[in-house]
Amino acid sequence: MNNISEYLVFYPRSRAPLAETLKRKSGKTLILCELDQKLFPDSEPNFTLPSLHQCYNRDVLYIADWTTCEHRYYDLLCLVPIAELGPRTLTILLPFLGSGTMERESDDGAIATANVEAKLLSWIPGAGIKRVITVDLHTLQNQFYYNNTSVTMESAMPYVMNKLKLEVKSDKESASMVICFPDNGAKSRFSKYFDSAETATCGKVRQGDERLIAIEQGEVHGKDVLIVDDLVRTGGTLLSCANVLKDHGAKNVSVFVTHSVFPGQSWTKFLTTPLIDRFYTTDSVYTVAEELRLADPEGKKITIFNLGKCISGAL
Repeated sequence: MNNISEYLVFYPRSRAPLAETLKRKSGKTLILCELDQKLFPDSEPNFTLPSLHQCYNRDVLYIADWTTCEHRYYDLLCLVPIAELGPRTLTILLPFLGSGTMERESDDGAIATANVEAKLLSWIPGAGIKRVITVDLHTLQNQFYYNNTSVTMESAMPYVMNKLKLEVKSDKESASMVICFPDNGAKSRFSKYFDSAETATCGKVRQGDERLIAIEQGEVHGKDVLIVDDLVRTGGTLLSCANVLKDHGAKNVSVFVTHSVFPGQSWTKFLTTPLIDRFYTTDSVYTVAEELRLADPEGKKITIFNLGKCISGAL
C-alpha cells in the first residue's frame, strides 16, 4: 500500500481534528468528507455520506469514533454502504478500541467482545483490500481475531518519548529518567520502545491476605520516573504504583497513557494528588480530552498530545 498517494477520507464530526492533522502530516493527499449524522425525532439515524458514490475503485480511509457502543453502531451504519460501493482499498482507523480489554473468556459464558467486534469489522461486505489500524492495542492477540483483514498496530510511545526527552532537556538541569511499567503486561508490550532507557517494573505481591503493589525490578531513588501504559480507567493501579515509587525515593513521578477513559470524571484525582507530578495522554478519547483541557486550561499538570501527529506515518 506504499504506492497509495490519495485517500477519500470519511469521518464523524468528533474525529475532525484527527482527520485534519492527518491531512497535514501524513504526506498523502487526503480528500476530507465529514459525515452528516443527524437523528430523526424518534432517535433513528438520518445519515448522509458526502462523496459516497465516488468510492468505487478509490482508496478510502474511514476514521472511526468507536468510543461508545452508540458510536460503534453509527460507524457500522456508514462503513457498510462505503464498502458495498467497491473501493479499491478500505482502511479503518480505530484510534481507541475499548473492547480490546475484553479479549478472552475468563468465566463460563462471558463474551469476548474484542473478538465479536473484530468479526463485525471483518464481515463488512464488498470491500477490496481491507485494513484496520489500531493504536496501542491492549493485548496483541486481538490482531488475530480479524479475518481477511490486514491489521496494523501503531503506537504513540516513540512520538511521546521523543517529546518528553525534549521537555526534559529544556525544563531540567540534569535528567535521569526511568521508565516504569505498572505491571508485566505493560512491560511485555512496550519495553521494546525504551531499549536505551533505564526501566523499572511494578507488580502485585502477596502480603498476608492482601495483594499489594511493589517494585519488582529497577532502581528509582533520586530519579525522575515516567509510568507508561496503554490506558487508564479509574487510575487506581497507576496511583498505587506512583505511591510505591515515591516511597522508594523517586524525585518526580509522571504518567503517560495513550488512552484516557476515566468514566465518571475519575480524572479529577490526578489533578489534585501529590503522587503524580505530570499526567500525559493523547486525545484518542476525544470527550475526555476536552474535559481535561477545560479542567487544566493552562496545562499546569496535564499535557494532551495530538494522536494524529503520533500516527501520521501509519498511512
